[in-house]
Amino acid sequence: ELIVPRMEVLDSLARVEFCGVLGSAGEAARPHLPNIAERLTDEQAAVREAACTALGQHGQAAAPHSSAVAKLLTDQECAVRAAACTTLGQLGEAAVPHLPAVQAAVKAACKALRQPEEAWKTFGDFEWPTFKEVNLREVFKENGDGAAEALQAVA
Repeated sequence: ELIVPRMEVLDSLARVEFCGVLGSAGEAARPHLPNIAERLTDEQAAVREAACTALGQHGQAAAPHSSAVAKLLTDQECAVRAAACTTLGQLGEAAVPHLPAVQAAVKAACKALRQPEEAWKTFGDFEWPTFKEVNLREVFKENGDGAAEALQAVA
C-alpha cells in the first residue's frame, strides 16, 4: 500500500516528482487518483503538467477526472495544454464529450503559431482510436499548407 503525503505541504518540485511516482505506480496508486486530480489546479504549471501526465498513465481508471483535465486545454502554459490533450487521448471514451475543446485548442495553436506542423508537435500524441472522431484534417486544412503533411506523418 502506498502512503501518500498531503501534497499541499510539499514544495513544487516534490509535487511534480510525487505525481510522477503515482503515475507509474500502477494499480497501487488507483485509490490516490483524486489526490493527483487535485494537483490539476496547482499554482505551478509544472505540477499541473505532471498531474495530467500521471492521470494519463492510469488510462480509463482516471476517466472520472476527464472534465478536470479538459479545463486545462485553455491553460496559459503550452506544456500544460499539450499534456491535457495527450491525457484526454489516454482516458478513452470519457474524453469524447471534450473532443470539440481539443479541436478548438489545436485550432488556436495553429492560429497562434502559423506553423501547423509545430502546433501539432506541441499537442503531443493522441490515442487515435478515441480521437479519430475529431475531424482534425479539416482543422489543419483551414490553417496552413504544411498541415496536411504534418498530420499525415503522425496518423
